[in-house]
Amino acid sequence: MSVFATLRDSTFRWFWLGMSLSTTGYWMQTITVSWLMRSWTEGDAVMVSLVQTAMFLPVFLFSLPAGVLADRVDRHKLLIVVHLVMGATPLGIAALVAFDWHHPIALLVLTAILAVGNAVKLPSQSAMVPDLVAADRLAAALSLNSIAVNGGRIVGPAITGILMPFLGAAQLLVLNATTYLGFVGVLLHVRNVVPKHTSRVPGRLTSDVAALFRYARGEAAYRAILLRGGFYFATWSLTLVVLPLLARDAAAFGQIYAYFGVGAIGGALFVARIRAHFDPSATLGFAIGLNILAIGLIPLWPTTGPMSALMLLTGIASFMGMNSLQLSAQTILPREFRGRGLALMNMIFMGGTAAASPIWGSIARATSATAAIYAACIFSIVAFLATRHLPISKPVP
Repeated sequence: MSVFATLRDSTFRWFWLGMSLSTTGYWMQTITVSWLMRSWTEGDAVMVSLVQTAMFLPVFLFSLPAGVLADRVDRHKLLIVVHLVMGATPLGIAALVAFDWHHPIALLVLTAILAVGNAVKLPSQSAMVPDLVAADRLAAALSLNSIAVNGGRIVGPAITGILMPFLGAAQLLVLNATTYLGFVGVLLHVRNVVPKHTSRVPGRLTSDVAALFRYARGEAAYRAILLRGGFYFATWSLTLVVLPLLARDAAAFGQIYAYFGVGAIGGALFVARIRAHFDPSATLGFAIGLNILAIGLIPLWPTTGPMSALMLLTGIASFMGMNSLQLSAQTILPREFRGRGLALMNMIFMGGTAAASPIWGSIARATSATAAIYAACIFSIVAFLATRHLPISKPVP
């Protein structure tokens, strides 16, 4: 069955379109803010890397409480409120640009507020997917979910790279705000057909978290997902640190990063064939190896064309790796732990990104972007060799 067959269900189709729209806006803002930081700090590698920390550290800090929240409240209503808050953040940054207030700290704070909203929405958004499709279409729906995420990585940077020279950052940020509000409109449109979430009897937050960790201690495959995924995302963070430093201008940066999304979409279209021949652990290993190869070649051809091609390969690797990790987690987690379990996964993955980004940025500032790239490659190789024996899925009985 084609992954696109799932879009015949109108409820999931509208939900997917809304996710695609808001994710496009998210990556528009990511690219714009990264470039603004480079411009405002004259290419300070550490300050550029702190944009990624501001984006991902809140996900690390708030994902687990957000996952508990996703298991308690109406996820549909929560997504509406969160996207309204997220839509306000690009307007604040647009005001900084419009009034020529070049304050890097304010830029980081507003980016962090956006990231808090992203942290709160991710568990609810992911946990809703299995409720919107039949069990036999879950894998296809998750692939489409990844297409929405990675499609935003194509469209967002492409819009930024093409329109920024003509419109400027402030106008792009206003346009970005409309994408979050667009998802709100979609959620309001489907409010009468989205399955109602059945809340558990509320207990203490600490009790819910403790129950999740008891589950994790008893489930080796889930622990492997957290460990191996955390290492993978620590290396993944490198690209968002070095690309703004190596790109010649905003248009080139947008083009290069857009090819990351192109590769991810390509991976989504062919991942079903790969899953038919390889288990999730083997697919993850292939993704890690491909990522190491692609980023390791960047210093040899640090120009727009070759870097675009290499970003395409990293996009393929990113989709395969994340799809393997997420599908395994969705399959393993019981429904009563799904929101919290996915939240803990996001917490570990984004925590790895937030912690590693300033390390790569510090290496780049102290030495060079090339040194940071090779340090990340060595780290990824060592992490893979140390964890390759840990399967991320349960053995088939």
